[in-house]
Parts: sequence; structure tokens; C-alpha cells
Amino acid sequence: MASITRSFPKIARHLNYKRTFPSVTSARVDIPCFPYEAFDYSGNQVNPWSILRLVESVRAFTFWKNVTPHEENRSLLDLHEVLQTHLVFIIGAELKIVDASFHEFESAKHPLYCLTELKNLGKSSKTLSYNIFHEGSERHLISCDVTDVLIDAQTRRPVSYPEWWLTKFGRNVGEFRRASLLGTLDPGETEVRVSYFRVTLSDTDTYGHCNWSSYLKYCCESLFEHVNKELGYKWVTCDDVSSGLQQADVLYRSEASLGDILLVQSWSDLEKDSRGFASKCLKFRLLKDGNSCFEAKLKFYTNDISSPSSAL
Repeated sequence: MASITRSFPKIARHLNYKRTFPSVTSARVDIPCFPYEAFDYSGNQVNPWSILRLVESVRAFTFWKNVTPHEENRSLLDLHEVLQTHLVFIIGAELKIVDASFHEFESAKHPLYCLTELKNLGKSSKTLSYNIFHEGSERHLISCDVTDVLIDAQTRRPVSYPEWWLTKFGRNVGEFRRASLLGTLDPGETEVRVSYFRVTLSDTDTYGHCNWSSYLKYCCESLFEHVNKELGYKWVTCDDVSSGLQQADVLYRSEASLGDILLVQSWSDLEKDSRGFASKCLKFRLLKDGNSCFEAKLKFYTNDISSPSSAL
């Protein structure tokens, strides 16, 4: 998923954000609030894909220099220089709602600020960690680790970061290693629910590709469709979903484009932790022309199964 396009510096100029650079590998962006359309039908919770959109806006605001007339003439990790001849494609992300009260109506959701830090670094991939706080109370609300890979703009193939860039920034993250991403999801013989979505203009980026946040939107819309019609899944109920998202792990396999029809498969599962205790989750696989292009695992703020599960 191409995550930074040439239009983003223009869009960034319209945002009432402010940024500073606490260190050579970090940035802080002050955010007035979530936009109106970010909230769900109840007015209580922020839609999960809208959180990814917010993270995307922070990426735009930090990846380029001169985003507003009075900002520092620099970018996070000198990415404006790298992006002159390269693209970055998102390959995976881990979104966590750190504070469960974020889902409550009385929980303050403005003003906010986001701290971005370089977390992992491989030869051609990196992970940036985005941590969103409530200004004033300093409550840590959200974390989102986004892993992307550097792509040559001409060949559209992964390439290593320039040596000057690795020399300048590589020493700040310790050993080189890829991030731990969501593994392949396959429902096997499990009962699967199905929905269909067409990629529309509002779901795309300037390349006409499906925006990385839109895939999570398809998952959530499919999930609510089946929860409303069928009162939940085998292991995940309406009450589980209503408690609010706790974590979403996503994996991007290939691109979808404007007009493509995607088949959304969803099913519930139980997963053991290191102690042998089981927790409930929903899993998703989006298929384009029969091939998986996106996979996701969602967990909710609900009571996990509190004893080792014999069902696993």
C-alpha cells in the first residue's frame, strides 16, 4: 500500500497541526481533534479506520519539509530526500487502544498530540511507532506501529535504504531487524461469513489504489453487517463488539484499485496465550480475484475466557 503520495504535502498545509522534533529519530505533532466524520453512529466511539487516517495524516505532516510556512525546514529522518526517488509501501500495522476509557463518551478526545519514533529498521523496511496522547492529562490513548518497505519509484521493487541514510539513522535503533507482523490467516474448516465491497473513489489514494485504512473499514462494516443480522459469531458476540476495539493487527499482501470488487471473509476464533489461557478474536481475509490481498485480526475490550480452553 503506497502510504505517502505527492499530494500529501499539499494536504498537510490545510491541517491545523504543529510539529517539533524532540530527537533525530522522533517527531511530535499537535492535533486539534478528531474530525466529525471519525465518530461512529453512536457518537461515543471513534471508528478504527479513522484512527489509521489520523496516523496517515501525521505521516504526511512529518515526512515532508516546508509543510507550512513557519515550520522547521526539515522532515522526520530526512525522508523528504529519500522520497524524491522512492516510495514507501505499508506492509503491516499493529493498532492498540491503550486506554479502554477512550471508548467512553465522557473521555476527552481533544486536544491530542502524537509522538512518532523509529522503532525497527531492516535493510529496506522500517517500523515507525505512533503514540497518541491527550494533551493536559497526558493519558496515553492509542499506539500504532506501522511497518513499511522502501520501493524504487521506477522498478516498483524493494530496495535498500541509501548508505548515507543508514549511517545517519541506523545507529539509533540498535540491531537491524524486521518487525514481527501478523502471520497468514486461513479459516480452514471454520464457518465463514462473507461480504462484498467495491473500491470507490473515496477509498483510494492519488494512485487510484485502495487506501491502507479502507481495508480496515471494509472489515468493520462487514463485521457489523453480520453482528446485526446474525447476533454475533461463534466466539464473538454483539456485546464483545460494543465494548470497543482493543487491538487490530493487519497485513497487506497486494494492492486493490478503484473499481475492484473485494470479497471479505470473517470468522471468530479462540487463541491461547503463553499461559494457556484463551481469548476471543475476529479474523478477516480480503480476496481479490480469489487471492488474499489483506488480512486482519481484531480483539475487543471484553472479558476473555478466564481458564485454559479445552476447545483449542
